[in-house]
Amino acid sequence: MSLRQAILPACLNNTGDSMAIVTNTPIWVWCVLLYLLYVGSKQSKTRQIKPYKLTFLPLIFLPIVIMSIMQSHHPLIAGFGFIVGLALGLFLGWIIWKDAPLLLRQGQQWIQRGSYLPLILYLFIFIFRYVVGVAQHTQQTITKTEFFNFIIGLPTGIGIGALFAILLFRQRPTTH
Repeated sequence: MSLRQAILPACLNNTGDSMAIVTNTPIWVWCVLLYLLYVGSKQSKTRQIKPYKLTFLPLIFLPIVIMSIMQSHHPLIAGFGFIVGLALGLFLGWIIWKDAPLLLRQGQQWIQRGSYLPLILYLFIFIFRYVVGVAQHTQQTITKTEFFNFIIGLPTGIGIGALFAILLFRQRPTTH
């Protein structure tokens, strides 16, 4: 059984009905996607930045995830999935950025090295949240399983943890 068959009910498994999912998606969801693409493409270029700006999107995702966790059928399992994902994301971020941080200090200014990794993380979180939203609105039986509730928080936790790792594993100022 494919992921598509597992998530979508039989009535939505043909191409015409899949388009119904896309066309019935609220406009604000597509606006969020466009904004993520814009911000992620800006981060692909080396530029001067204030470090707090890197926390903006993860802090926007956080209340959305918390709301999803609280509204899930098994909030404790979903919350545990998020915490496990956050720890995994921080660990993966440490592996990726410990030797080559994206945030570098040059005098009194911070320089963000250009990278597509933040864009990939934004899209990872967005696509996952989109699939979860579709599943929650089209197939109620899968949303009641413990596994589904665990994965509500897991991938988003990984993405947010990896994004926060950019700040945690930034280049430390050198002392003379």
